[in-house]
Amino acid sequence: MEQCKVKEPYKLLELGTVQQIEDRIISWLGTLKGSGKATATMKTALACVVFFYSCNRVKVENKYIGRRLPKMLALPHRSPTKAELGGIIEAANLRGEALANTLASTGVRIGAIPELKLRRRRKVKPEELEHHDCRCKDRSRPQRFNGYLLNAYDGEEEQYFAFMSEESSKWLDTYHKMRQNAGEVTGSNRPLFRELFDIERPEIVKNPSLCHDVSCSPFSRA
Repeated sequence: MEQCKVKEPYKLLELGTVQQIEDRIISWLGTLKGSGKATATMKTALACVVFFYSCNRVKVENKYIGRRLPKMLALPHRSPTKAELGGIIEAANLRGEALANTLASTGVRIGAIPELKLRRRRKVKPEELEHHDCRCKDRSRPQRFNGYLLNAYDGEEEQYFAFMSEESSKWLDTYHKMRQNAGEVTGSNRPLFRELFDIERPEIVKNPSLCHDVSCSPFSRA
């Protein structure tokens, strides 16, 4: 809106033909690039603008415009080493330890964590496990596994299930026990991970603006 010098969003629909609108968007991307914005930031901003126009039945060519974005430097993707994970866990508090172990053992994306509720984790049933121990002669005997099964993105198209290791499940139980000892009345609709709070003064919420629980108690998020 600043780039096009308009004060109302609907005015962005009155900038001429689709090609002229695309030219305006390309010019705006050039301004963002000149101000030092990162490519990832520009891609996110562009996605918002394209979505705005699509909601108003204006089809702009996202691929054509996207070619004007500067190339992102390719970074090598790898899993953290045991030493790196150990360093993270050693430096973390109890909540951080539970969170790091959950992410490491399940592969759940960090974006799924805020919406996870206690009801979305449950103990794994023996009949849900396949028996792959080749050293065991009696394959009819069920495996023993005391870990949790997490339901991520429940009710959405991206929904999937992930197993937690027994060790990470114990860390999660210890973290939840700490919350109970601090005075939280845990229920199935409570967040799996809450915003940080002062364990010595749990009645004080550090970030009340982040409390989205309808009960909005001091322990609703941590």
